Amino acid sequence: MELMDLKKTFAAVIVVLFSAAQELGAGGDAGKSTALDRRWVYLNPQGRLTDEATFAKATNIVATAAAHGLTGVMFASSLGLTSLHRWPDARKDALFRLVALADSLGLEKGVAMWSAGYPRESFFPIDQNLSAANPVFGTRYRVENGKCIYVQPPPRRLVDFPAAIHSPRQDGDLAALTVKVSPRKSYRLTVRAKSSADVKSYPLVVEVRRPGDGTNFIEHHPFTVKGGEAQTVVTDFPSMGLDEIEILCCGHHRNHAGSAQVVSMELSERPPLVAIRRHGTPVAVRNAKTRVQYEEGRDFAPIPRATEAWPGDWIPSERRFAIRPLPGGRIKDGDEILADCYCPFPVWGKWQGACLGAVEMDAAIEESAAAVAEVVKPQVWLLSMDEVRTGGGCEDCLAVGDMAHVYAAFAKKCMAAVRRRSPDAEFFIWNDMVDPYCLSAVSRKGEYCALYSRMKGVWDLLPKDIGIAYWRLDDRDRGLSFFSKRGHPILAAAYYDAKTLDGCVKWAEAALATPTADGIMYCTWGDRWDLLAEFGDEMKRINAQRERRERK
Repeated sequence: MELMDLKKTFAAVIVVLFSAAQELGAGGDAGKSTALDRRWVYLNPQGRLTDEATFAKATNIVATAAAHGLTGVMFASSLGLTSLHRWPDARKDALFRLVALADSLGLEKGVAMWSAGYPRESFFPIDQNLSAANPVFGTRYRVENGKCIYVQPPPRRLVDFPAAIHSPRQDGDLAALTVKVSPRKSYRLTVRAKSSADVKSYPLVVEVRRPGDGTNFIEHHPFTVKGGEAQTVVTDFPSMGLDEIEILCCGHHRNHAGSAQVVSMELSERPPLVAIRRHGTPVAVRNAKTRVQYEEGRDFAPIPRATEAWPGDWIPSERRFAIRPLPGGRIKDGDEILADCYCPFPVWGKWQGACLGAVEMDAAIEESAAAVAEVVKPQVWLLSMDEVRTGGGCEDCLAVGDMAHVYAAFAKKCMAAVRRRSPDAEFFIWNDMVDPYCLSAVSRKGEYCALYSRMKGVWDLLPKDIGIAYWRLDDRDRGLSFFSKRGHPILAAAYYDAKTLDGCVKWAEAALATPTADGIMYCTWGDRWDLLAEFGDEMKRINAQRERRERK
């Protein structure tokens, strides 16, 4: 190398070292970010962007966030971006304009995707048969006049006397009944209760639980009985792989004074109402006596794919699960047949999960990842896999393993689909399903709600580079420490519809004390945006205060 070239190289090195020294003198380690440098808003405007009022609200949220020091916007899972590739042009155009606004204001962008606990806003617009499904096996039918008639086993009366229920609870109250059931069946629990005449109304709750578990339930049904009147509540649930369950009926609120009586309680098997049709959920029909397997399309009419994954009694009879013998087939009058299928069972009567193990999920993930990467171009992807209460019982899930492995495998599939298009993408996941301190039942036994198998140890199966969007304020000290020690970035998901920002300040303090904390985010599920501006100002102030301390 010539002398002149050496002098140029030396001079360049000096310039670089001098610049680095200036940066170190001004604020510590060059490039080191403070805990609240990422300050975001979870954009959840409670409606479709094609609605003029909803779009105006969304643009105001984005503009307010930028004006008050927030640095990014997370497009909520409720916006339905998982099905973006199927959106009509008008809906896409509204999203284009909102993305352009965020870009013009210099905001980072994130997307909450693949909501597994709330598939009505994610996977059901793609296919209702992506629903989680539990096995309902050995349902018996008798063939009469060319029709299959369900053979109802005798219902069981569980309470033969008026049982008192008080709030607060008293000795002698009906607490819990342990009842034998058959595995892989559909059941209905019918409870009739009335409150005392001197009480205007009395809130009750009926829970179906795994035996010996004081907190976890398969089904939870709150209802209210009016004073002096009897009311009937019906609860449907799967027995999954259990051979016994625990039934609890008690006052809904401990501080509610009064009493009620359980007039009757009956448990009965039910026929399938809706069958999920996809890979991993086969329908099998056989002769109860000879065990001959009948063929769909030859012996009985094809059973259509589900168009509703909500198995309520309101589903029209022509769309319900039914075995219809075909002329010339082998199903004859007088035969008794047994049917196996897979059915959806919402928890609490309304929360239905997506099947994370379904083979068809692969295409849904790929198509949605491609569409969102192209249109939104987000830096951050939040796997919206919170509050997953059902799943794990179909053949696809069982081929993967227990729910912990199904859950982790799904997260890895989502991340891989994104990285094929955006290699530098960052990922977060809601903490509740992967946190040993959030769901005590998961950490203790690994069982949660109507999940068919266990979640215990799922935290050990997570990718090491996935961040944790932590929303449980009460559990934050142990949970933040747990994930931080494992090296996971942490985004504090704060606010949650409080009347003040006191909780947000606590979150900010916790984030500042957590080595791997990545920032903080304003989250509302109650459509409360009145504190957003104040939140931005306060988090910016706290962050600036932290920076000043670091410079000293």
